[in-house]
Amino acid sequence: MPRIYYIWGEEQYLVDEEINLIADKIENSWGGTPEVIYLDGDELTPAQLRERLEFSPLFFHHRLVVIKRPSWIEKIKVNQHIYQVIDDYCSRDNEGQTLVITAVKPNNSNPVVKLLGKNAVTIGCKKPDSRYLEKWLNEQARLVNCTLTREALALLIKSGQDLYYLQNLMGKLSLMIEGTVLDKEAVEQELEINQEVKIFKLTDALLIRDPEAALQSLNQLMLQGEHPVYVLFMMVKEFFNLGKVKGFYEAGLKSQEIAEATGLQEFRIKKLLSYQNRFTWSELRNLFQGFLETDIRFKSSGQDEKTILEALIIEACTKKQNLPNDRPMFTG
Repeated sequence: MPRIYYIWGEEQYLVDEEINLIADKIENSWGGTPEVIYLDGDELTPAQLRERLEFSPLFFHHRLVVIKRPSWIEKIKVNQHIYQVIDDYCSRDNEGQTLVITAVKPNNSNPVVKLLGKNAVTIGCKKPDSRYLEKWLNEQARLVNCTLTREALALLIKSGQDLYYLQNLMGKLSLMIEGTVLDKEAVEQELEINQEVKIFKLTDALLIRDPEAALQSLNQLMLQGEHPVYVLFMMVKEFFNLGKVKGFYEAGLKSQEIAEATGLQEFRIKKLLSYQNRFTWSELRNLFQGFLETDIRFKSSGQDEKTILEALIIEACTKKQNLPNDRPMFTG
């Protein structure tokens, strides 16, 4: 069976399922349960990583080594020493050991990904669609001896929660309800209580220049497993919308006209209008330069992405004084 796998996917539950399937295949092939080891690719130096990947099958028939979402698998530029460790590993036989490296998204420009493309089995775990979620949720309900009403099922499908969250929620609900039917009211109440922080809590905090609230929201998003690149994308999107609304407002357009020009809903227009005086055009211009630099640092600096975002947030929340060239960035 293959000895190197590269598995990518935003839904960690599905990635873990693939890892479990690989462990099962090893057990069936080798006739014994493999030793499973998880390595933190970001905490280990190249020398330490090389040492951990060395294996002599003295106590176990087989070993399964998993490196979960190392930052170097997402970047365009990779530490040459890390690349050399993986390259050397791929050139060896590695009998008795299977290596799994996971990522959130496939970055085909990454040198290690290119290397794995030639030497590993690649498995892509696409985000589950509504049809998959319907079947999966009904099965999870069956496992806890419950059934879901159609309304409850629809609510869970639209919740946007990850599969691990939904799996835990099903277990909690099965213990809370009387009987075996999970209805909309039961699900709605628990979803409301356990609702995870949304990305808009972060962008709202940025718009009012509240660094403490913004950093707290960022920390929660990271704990939820939200990808830093997605967080940056949503920040850019929100301030891009702010710039468009600000420009059209200063050009004399009314809310309805701005909605028609931008495609944004009127309630979003009104919300952004309440923030548009908090940022000058010069500040917005500097902020978008910061967005670009942050994206570049994600891909090339090797720094922790959460730390990079924290610096960006502090910069965005800091009021700038006497900046030149305060002219509109967006024109209609």
